[in-house]
Amino acid sequence: MHSLLKKIAVLLVAVLILAGWLVRRGQPRPAFVFEGKPRDVFHDLKVESSQKAQLAIATNGMISMLAVEGDETQQRLVLSVSHDGGDSFSTPTAVSEPGAVVKAHGENTPSLAQTAMATYAVWQQTKDNMPAQIMFARSTNMGHSFEKPIVITDKTQPSFNGFSTMKVAPNGDIYVVWLDGRDQPEPRGTFAVYLAKSSDKGQTFSPNVRVALGACPCCRPTLAFGDKGEVHVAWRKVFPGDIRDMVLATSTDGGKSFSAPVKMAEDNWLLHACPDSGPSLVTAGGRIYAAWYSEGNSKAGIRLVVSKDSGHSFSRAEIASQSVQDANHPQLSVSEDGHVVLTFQGRAASKGQEQWNQIQPFVASISDSGKASLPQPLTTVHRSAAYPFVLSASAGRVLVAWTERSGDSHQVELCRGRALANQD
Repeated sequence: MHSLLKKIAVLLVAVLILAGWLVRRGQPRPAFVFEGKPRDVFHDLKVESSQKAQLAIATNGMISMLAVEGDETQQRLVLSVSHDGGDSFSTPTAVSEPGAVVKAHGENTPSLAQTAMATYAVWQQTKDNMPAQIMFARSTNMGHSFEKPIVITDKTQPSFNGFSTMKVAPNGDIYVVWLDGRDQPEPRGTFAVYLAKSSDKGQTFSPNVRVALGACPCCRPTLAFGDKGEVHVAWRKVFPGDIRDMVLATSTDGGKSFSAPVKMAEDNWLLHACPDSGPSLVTAGGRIYAAWYSEGNSKAGIRLVVSKDSGHSFSRAEIASQSVQDANHPQLSVSEDGHVVLTFQGRAASKGQEQWNQIQPFVASISDSGKASLPQPLTTVHRSAAYPFVLSASAGRVLVAWTERSGDSHQVELCRGRALANQD
């Protein structure tokens, strides 16, 4: 009897182990592991209010963080750098000039770019009761100081310009795109997409070039670069009947002219307003990856597509946010070794309609074919989080920054992570 009981006990243990293994095999594996607690980087640097952080990394590993400091009446742009992988950051350096008020409502956030020799920033500001302008400034001493900002827009009559995005091409040329109101709107209530380029590392910018008319008036456009020098620009276009879907146009002559826009997906989102949610775009391995928010086809969520033919066609859009509720404001990032990462804000799926979980950042790894891993929440947020920004660095390193709000105060949070090795 004792022998029989022992055999039964061993069998039960084996069954339990097998059952646990099967459960684990059925559960999606996380793509990243993050440090246990995010940090109030700018608060620790005696900045009382900060928001809309942007991240960049240099080839020597220096991490730059750009943020908007202050309240809406006194906002300025500051930059802090880290030379130890994000363990510590320098005292913030002023980027915008004294007396100027930086504008950063909604997705109208500043842009940051880092090269081996310079740090670049672009933003919208007002000064001396003048209309808002798109500004550019650079630092050539590792972020210790910035040169006097210059105006990028070249209009003769005042009109709206905002929601800018800046990126640096592989050959070092700087490109900026934004929404502009200088032209007669077509259709009514829309703006145009404009572009400017610098081929002298930001000393001067070319005359502004109109990319297209008919852009949704507060959805931030973006851009990326192909392996053969192509310049890809993406935006939310307003189609007849107030359909607001994402398109991409390509330039093969350095931004002088652009192809007709190609729809990245048939969302058919009918909306009689602007959702204040633009696309994100990166290129890697000869592919274009695009992500955006839509409620088209009765399915709300973050769309993800990939193009393998330089933007002539796109894969079928997948809902990368999966079961995450209220997902919005996606950002893509690609590391030098080709690792594509997606972040967005949202709420973890609730068990009942009466329960509303806190808004928090989610992160997903993107495969070469454009498939997203299970969105992984950063559950360590203190308060409701908004406008996350992700930086994908080499060797699987990932940094995520976002804005948390408490009353009238905003504070930037930063969390570091590493990608986990794929396992079968």
